[in-house]
Amino acid sequence: MTNTNDIEVKGFIELSPSTEDQRQMRIYEAKQVLKKEGYFVDNLWHVSDVKENYECTDEQAQEVLSDSLQNDATMEQIWLAIHFEGGFRNLKRIEE
Repeated sequence: MTNTNDIEVKGFIELSPSTEDQRQMRIYEAKQVLKKEGYFVDNLWHVSDVKENYECTDEQAQEVLSDSLQNDATMEQIWLAIHFEGGFRNLKRIEE
């Protein structure tokens, strides 16, 4: 026996964000906070960038990323690129 107040729901579509959508929104919001504070966040590296090529833990992947992105050659190349791009845009260089 059905109650006259029962409603049959057909074709229900879940409108609340999924866990993955919520995670992506948190990442986006965090990046917006950092960008507003002047940080460049359009190119971020993730442990998955290492783990797709090597069998390692997240901690080991973080160490690989840290050492790779902070080594002298990488840092020198970034500063060279910054100076090149600033000059290309005719920005006035501040004398040291």
